[in-house]
Amino acid sequence: MILIKLKYGFRTLKSKIIFGIIIILVSLLGILNVILANVLNKNLENSIIKEMNYIGNIENVNIRNHILINSEKDSQDIFTVINKISRDFKTYIAFKDTKDKLEYTTGNMIDIKEVNKVINDSKNTKSILNLSYEEDKLLATCSYPVYVQDTLKGVAVTQKEFNNMYTYNKKLMSKIIFSEIGIFIIFIILLYILLYKTTKPLTNLSNAMKQVEKGNYDTKILSKSNDEIGELSNNFNMMKEEIQNKIEIISKEKEKIENLQKTTTEFFNNATHEMKTPIAAISGYAQLLEEDSRIDTFENRALNRVILESDRMHKLVCNLIQVAKGKAIKSKAKTEFNFKKLLGEVIEESKVKIDKQNMKLNINLPKLNVYAVEEEIKEVITNLIDNSIKYSKGKEIDIEGYSKEKFSIIEISNKCSDIPKDIKTRLFDPFIKHTYGDIKVSSSGLGLYICKQIVEKNEGYISYQIKKGKITFVLELIRVERLEEEK
Repeated sequence: MILIKLKYGFRTLKSKIIFGIIIILVSLLGILNVILANVLNKNLENSIIKEMNYIGNIENVNIRNHILINSEKDSQDIFTVINKISRDFKTYIAFKDTKDKLEYTTGNMIDIKEVNKVINDSKNTKSILNLSYEEDKLLATCSYPVYVQDTLKGVAVTQKEFNNMYTYNKKLMSKIIFSEIGIFIIFIILLYILLYKTTKPLTNLSNAMKQVEKGNYDTKILSKSNDEIGELSNNFNMMKEEIQNKIEIISKEKEKIENLQKTTTEFFNNATHEMKTPIAAISGYAQLLEEDSRIDTFENRALNRVILESDRMHKLVCNLIQVAKGKAIKSKAKTEFNFKKLLGEVIEESKVKIDKQNMKLNINLPKLNVYAVEEEIKEVITNLIDNSIKYSKGKEIDIEGYSKEKFSIIEISNKCSDIPKDIKTRLFDPFIKHTYGDIKVSSSGLGLYICKQIVEKNEGYISYQIKKGKITFVLELIRVERLEEEK
């Protein structure tokens, strides 16, 4: 169960701590077991060496005495001596004299290969102890030279099994490992329980944060602990309540502002509507007076100025109403329409102005289908054409169109006089205007500002550039073909 938790929940703090502790404990226990196994093996080898040396000394003395007593017979009947020692110490003994005659005790334990190996390795001059491990068996083979009156008489080899001691060591090591595994499992279980209780408040805190993220501020964390986690939970509750209070304050302020904006918009709409009536009356009466032939030249100029200013104020009021509508009325539905057809309608409606100013329109416009509010885009094009007629210093207006990526692009250009630097880069700002000193040109300074608002509301872009005495307005609107591809 714990392993499954680690596999599927390794990203949690709890699983990371458990995994880290498991790695550390396994490493430490592995090192400890290696050290412990080496200590047990070393003690076993020391015990074997001590016992084999003891048996070897007794065996050496007995063989040497036998040879001294039976000097004439030399090493004859040596079998009797080594056989007796073998029975006394439960060992297997072999003796090889200087004539390479080998005598050894009877039994199945004598390993001739080991005997010959230690005899050859000793070279008849030194003692050697060799331990042979095989599964649950441990065989010790010890050789030492036998000297009589400083004369080498042969090599005695003692062999004894230490299976019981070796098996005992292995069982002891197995018990230690199994005990460690049991303690390790219990420790991990207790650690898991402790971490579960410790990290549960953090899990609750995480869930509470997710609820707050969704906008549910009624969530509250109950923590009885007085540690850092408990303090963190309390701080979260305080923060949540503070955020909730701030949101309530902001909501109330927002409601006040919306009410104020609504009142302001209503007042603005009513005021501008009321202004249109007297302005229209003033303009009408001024035009009637202008037609009276009895009025002299000065009075005629004054009346022209009254008509001009009335017309300008009428446009200003209409533009102000348009700005207010843009903020108060919801956007109309967008549709697909042919821009070339729309341009033809605008040109037809502006034909009187175009003919009056003797303007020539150079149109290079392919079929461009755009996606926007047709009525609003028509208003933008009308405004741009009207500005070109009104402010152009030439007699030609160039209109070109093309497609690029997801936009249909229309460019409207005309010659222009120098524009002052302080307004050259701010033509889209409200109430920015320049009449070049011509009193016959009236402007509210809101036309281009309204155009920019309308285009951006239709997810398009409008910009301009002035080069070599020519101003070009660039209008970018969503292209229908591209829209269909995205769908």
